[in-house]
Amino acid sequence: MIRKVCLSILVMACASEVAFSQPASESSEYELVQLVTKRKMVMYDMQTAYLSLLAMNQGDNTDLASAADDARFINDKIGEFVELLLPETATGQVSNSRARPEIWAEPNEFSAAVEALSSTSAMLAETASTGDLDAFNEQFQAFTEACLGCHGLRPSSDGRFRSAPK
Repeated sequence: MIRKVCLSILVMACASEVAFSQPASESSEYELVQLVTKRKMVMYDMQTAYLSLLAMNQGDNTDLASAADDARFINDKIGEFVELLLPETATGQVSNSRARPEIWAEPNEFSAAVEALSSTSAMLAETASTGDLDAFNEQFQAFTEACLGCHGLRPSSDGRFRSAPK
């Protein structure tokens, strides 16, 4: 419970700090493109870790210790990703951005989606640490559902908070 409250406060603080730290007029197009590129790299790293977890779920891997590390890695990257979500970097505002404006227009819903991802990735790491593959597979499904709270699983997918690539 304390973790949920702390994460919610962190998400809202980051959103507020990022939203007001630098007005859009002070950010150059180049800086915003760099920020979007960095955001994509963080998401790519998270996706790579997800694919390793998927391999475990599909029986292609049996290293639950590695799975726990991957789940912790994703959990650690969530805050970094959220910090890179400046309001002036929505789809259509910056080249190659896939962040939908709903992220900022629906902050409570987005915060809930981030919290779901954080809590399920933390639980996935804990479950993997127990060595119980069946429990891991069950928790992996909950984790995947949390991912779907923002976007589909294919790189070309669309979602509530992510636009499909153009």
